[in-house]
Amino acid sequence: MTAPALVELSTEAGAGLGHTMVMGRHHLSQLDLFTDDALSAVLDSYPEERLHILTMGLDPERSADNERVERGGASGAELLESVRRGRLWLNITGIDEVDRRYRTLVDGLYEEVGRQAPGFSSVETHATLLVSSPGAMVYFHVDGPPSFLWHIRGRKRLWVYPALDETLVSRQHLEDVFAGVRQEYMPYQRSFDQYAQEFDLESGQVAMWPQNAPHRITNLDSLNVSLVTDHYTPQARKRARTYRANRFLRSRLHVPGMWLSTRDRGPLATAKLAVQQAGRRLGMEAPTSKAHRPAVRRIDPTAPDGLSAL
Repeated sequence: MTAPALVELSTEAGAGLGHTMVMGRHHLSQLDLFTDDALSAVLDSYPEERLHILTMGLDPERSADNERVERGGASGAELLESVRRGRLWLNITGIDEVDRRYRTLVDGLYEEVGRQAPGFSSVETHATLLVSSPGAMVYFHVDGPPSFLWHIRGRKRLWVYPALDETLVSRQHLEDVFAGVRQEYMPYQRSFDQYAQEFDLESGQVAMWPQNAPHRITNLDSLNVSLVTDHYTPQARKRARTYRANRFLRSRLHVPGMWLSTRDRGPLATAKLAVQQAGRRLGMEAPTSKAHRPAVRRIDPTAPDGLSAL
């Protein structure tokens, strides 16, 4: 007997995947992987280096207000209670690498998407489990690989902006994101919202936007749980390699930007990749570490907002 599908995409959504903003349905909330008990159990044993706890301010233009939070020995249940009371995001990164159940789930999701979206195939996938507070937000940012937001619990508002619009995100900033030397947050002004598509996401919806489309999120009225999966298709990987090559040529060989096309095919694209790969073998590429500010608060289950100062 065939198991019921976890993903439902319309014919239009399947045809538009990767090219435009599309929405679909899923049934992840029916699984036992996303209950409070399941989340608490995951958090109790999760590797510290893969669990990122963040708090934030109230102004979407001030991404510098985003602060790291120290766990401080809190249990999984205490973390969830702090999320309910505070303004927190738990970024449970690499969940598919740590827990085989989520790897199996992600593989199944992509297999179902591939059946419903003609021509779609992924060559690499990763997953992050997100647990976040009522009213919490994710600042305006851009990701390197394409991604899907599988919303499971709560309600959130999503703004998606045009991809590769250099009035919103500069080409140099995107090169840095692909090279892994810059955080994904980008300078933001409220005037950008005139170009955005706005969506209210409910449990059971999945949002899929084009690669490198900037976006931001604000939770609405309750604790939110989402699974974010990112992936590379062959075309997405070509773009990533092209932008990394352009950054190498710009920053290390001082090639003027006017000569750095973003075309990812043809003799010039092939030559750029060859030069960048040769430079990597010679140790000419800069290290790909990102700066992380130290935590300034820690989880405190006794505090009204779930936090105390370090």
